[in-house]
Amino acid sequence: MTGVRRPMSMRLRLIVSIGLAVAAAFAVFTVILMQSVSEHFTEMDLLRLEQLRINAERTVALDVADDKSLREALAYLSSQNADAALIVKADGIEFFRSAAAPAAHCLVTAEADWRKRVGPGAKPVFEIPAESAGETWRVLKTVKSDTFLGKPVTWEIYSLMPINVHLHYLSAFRTNILIFAVLFCLAVFAVIYLAVRSSQKPLEELSRKTAEIDPENLDLQLCEKSVPVELVGFVAAFNRMLKRIAEVIRREQHFSADIAHELRTPVTNLTVQAEVALSKERSTEELENVLYSSLEEYRRMSRMIDDMLFLARVDNAVVLPKPETFALKADVLALTDFLEDWADEKGVTFAVTGPEVRITGDRLMIRRAVTNLLTNAVGHTHKGGTVSVALEDFIFGITPWVRVTVKNKGTPISEDKIAHVFERFFRADPARSRTDGGTGIGLAMVESIARVHGGRVWVRSDAEATVFAFEMPQNAAGRTAVSIGE
Repeated sequence: MTGVRRPMSMRLRLIVSIGLAVAAAFAVFTVILMQSVSEHFTEMDLLRLEQLRINAERTVALDVADDKSLREALAYLSSQNADAALIVKADGIEFFRSAAAPAAHCLVTAEADWRKRVGPGAKPVFEIPAESAGETWRVLKTVKSDTFLGKPVTWEIYSLMPINVHLHYLSAFRTNILIFAVLFCLAVFAVIYLAVRSSQKPLEELSRKTAEIDPENLDLQLCEKSVPVELVGFVAAFNRMLKRIAEVIRREQHFSADIAHELRTPVTNLTVQAEVALSKERSTEELENVLYSSLEEYRRMSRMIDDMLFLARVDNAVVLPKPETFALKADVLALTDFLEDWADEKGVTFAVTGPEVRITGDRLMIRRAVTNLLTNAVGHTHKGGTVSVALEDFIFGITPWVRVTVKNKGTPISEDKIAHVFERFFRADPARSRTDGGTGIGLAMVESIARVHGGRVWVRSDAEATVFAFEMPQNAAGRTAVSIGE
């Protein structure tokens, strides 16, 4: 198995990508500049050659007495243009060649090579490469028919000018440009490196600060004002994540402590009962009473463990809803009938109102949530009171929802406690005896069941009544949980 290659660092990636982009842009600019300069010199040469051509054509068109006079005129013209040489031919015979001009065979060879490379219609401009003298010539050829000494003649006029100066300038210019390009690219890479390094300092500082965070100081928050605007969103999200993690850890720590506390009491009771029973001889009836009392404690512990396991599985998505469609009101009525005898013992009655609503969700989970709400209400209702259960369908956004409210009149829940009623092992009335059979996590289970169905729970309490509400989409199949505050 081959190892996974580590990707290139962000710093190197930025430096290389930006540097290459700048270098490519500068290279394109350099090529365009060199081409422009070369074309400029070529145009200047052509203008010069064109002027030479015109002067030569005017010279050969002069009315002279003989060949010698024409050659003298051409020589005078050549002397007036020190940087140019003219070769004039008539019928393939060299008529005149300036002293500076290259040999005729060089011109003929260069012209032949030029004609092989160019197509028909090309402008008759070609170059004669440097000979032993080291001079390179640019040549413009024209053909002119005229009358010379009373006879028709065709002149092949070659206007030449040396271009070594231009070539040397272009070569030096190209060399200087290349040197400048190298230095420029090095400077660009250095600037980019410093800029990238400077821009990454906030990330490095952020990394250092995050490395200082551990489970012991999760309350440490990163300062959003000390980072660039591009990192504000990241820092804010990171702080929110820290808060959630800290909250989860605190909840789990409290949960563990609560479990230990809640289990310690029945274990202590069982231990004391066993020690008392064994302290002296007991009658069979007394031992039976001890066993029955211990059995109740065992049953309560068993319910508590079952509830804790269920809650943990739901919260960790180990147990997922198994949706089925059923009539909610029929199930609520069945639950109130089941709890009626127990409620009668406490002098409490049930009243169920609202339409029949068919919902899709985990039937057993929802029945468990409603049962916990009912038992909680009965346990906190004064003798002779009524627990009112109301069903209501409504639209939340564009989705049909259902609401089950359980209302009872009893001791109001104070404002400082009402925000914690759905927390595990929280008791609004700590003075209540555990003999009622409650485990302290019934309302926490209601909240978890609502959440896994994409629903929510809420509570309202005042001197008039205490109302618990369980809300969820009517079709909760495939729904995701929403926060309680949504």
